[in-house]
Amino acid sequence: MMRRQFLGMVVLAGAIGLVTGCGGGTVKDVKVTGSVVKDGKPLSDVTVGFAPADAKKGTAKGGRTNAEGKFEIMMKPGNYTVTLTRMVDKKGNVPAASDDPAQDVTQLEASGYLTNSLPPKFSTPESSPLKFDIPPEGKDLPPFDVAK
Repeated sequence: MMRRQFLGMVVLAGAIGLVTGCGGGTVKDVKVTGSVVKDGKPLSDVTVGFAPADAKKGTAKGGRTNAEGKFEIMMKPGNYTVTLTRMVDKKGNVPAASDDPAQDVTQLEASGYLTNSLPPKFSTPESSPLKFDIPPEGKDLPPFDVAK
C-alpha cells in the first residue's frame, strides 16, 4: 500500500513537471551598461529609458547617467528602443533632488519650468533611432552621442 502511494506521488510530480516546465520559466534580469556623450564629452543627469519593442512582452526600464556619463541597468533580455532626456531649467541647470513637492521634477516639467536639452528625436520610442537587442548575457552598449 505504501509503495503504491509513493509511486502515485512520483507520477503526479512528474505530470506537474511536464505541465509547468522545468526551471520556473522566469527570465532573469541582465546587466546593461553604456554612456551618453555630447561632442565626445560625458553627459551627466541624462535619463536613459528602455522601451520594449513589443509592450506585451516586456516592461520599460530606465536609469540615469552619473558624472562620467555612464549608466547601468538591470533588465530582461529582448528588443528595446532607447530614449534619452535631460531636463534643465531656463539657465541650463539640472535641478537638484529635493523632498519639497514644489520642486518635484515632474511638476516642474509639467508647469514649463524645465525643458529637454537634448535633440527631440531621442525623446520618444517612436522617434528614437536607438534600437538594440539585449541578449541573455547582457550587453555593453556603444556610447550614445547626442550631438549627432
